[in-house]
Amino acid sequence: MRRNSNEIAFGDDIRQTEATKTSASFTWTEPENPHEEYYIGIGKDYIEAGKDVEKDPDTVPADVTSYSFDGLEPGTKYSIVIRYKDLDTGLNLSIGDNDVLKTMPDKVQNPRSWGFLAYWGPTARIRWDAQPAADKYEVTAYDKNGKEFKNFETIGNFCNEEFIADKNNEVYSFKVRAISTVLGNEVYGKWSDRGYVIPAPRMYTDTGHTLTIVKNGKLNFNCKKIKGCDGYKVYISTKEKSGYKCVKTLKGENSTSVVLKKFEGKKFNTHKTYYIYVEAYKKSGDKTFTSLSYECNRLRNNDGQRIQFRDEDPEKRK
Repeated sequence: MRRNSNEIAFGDDIRQTEATKTSASFTWTEPENPHEEYYIGIGKDYIEAGKDVEKDPDTVPADVTSYSFDGLEPGTKYSIVIRYKDLDTGLNLSIGDNDVLKTMPDKVQNPRSWGFLAYWGPTARIRWDAQPAADKYEVTAYDKNGKEFKNFETIGNFCNEEFIADKNNEVYSFKVRAISTVLGNEVYGKWSDRGYVIPAPRMYTDTGHTLTIVKNGKLNFNCKKIKGCDGYKVYISTKEKSGYKCVKTLKGENSTSVVLKKFEGKKFNTHKTYYIYVEAYKKSGDKTFTSLSYECNRLRNNDGQRIQFRDEDPEKRK
């Protein structure tokens, strides 16, 4: 972390005077009593700043009352501790109490979905990587055609949100930006890339929601069409919580008919238990977004039954 001196001073205690995405400048009031040089510590909380001032402080001459830190993280709060030795009393004293600096907000990263409640709303659940200095976030949501249909601000610095969708079988996208008060002004960061919320397609047969193994050991079923997706992936395992393998990829939102001839090189056995679920996916640039499946179909003794997954991380199943 590179540090520079700056000799412009004003204000009481510790006051921030400048900010960029990666730097912050501040001043402090000079003590009335004679004193030695200042020792300054910085951290993402008061405890961390206190440790820094004890172990590796920055040193500033006694006649300077301003300083700058470079190499900071964007959209982040930092605590500052300034200490000095009072020559009259010999005591080590501090200026201010847990004073906070802020850097300017940056582009929000990693917008993503954490689920879609298709039959309870329907409700899209979204999240993104937090920026600690943000006071709130602005969210804009779009339908499958890219048309804006919702814009709102969060209450406080929460990076998990929900919004009511129009339909339960369509892809939605959204973008986010951070809003932070820095030096008394409300500052807007850059918009994030698009994140996508994709409902999980349910499986069914022509006669209902029960999956069955048909003649010659094949497994036939359809999945619910998700408008705006780029296709579907079918996962199967013989264990409920792990070992899922992608056995078929269907391209296009209309490719909802599935015929599986074999699993792990063998025909499907009517006396064996299989766990099956389908993910819809959407490509955007070099990223692929998928629906989050919180349920699967258990096919036991050729009798299908929909069950809920007990975990909430689809990647742990694979």
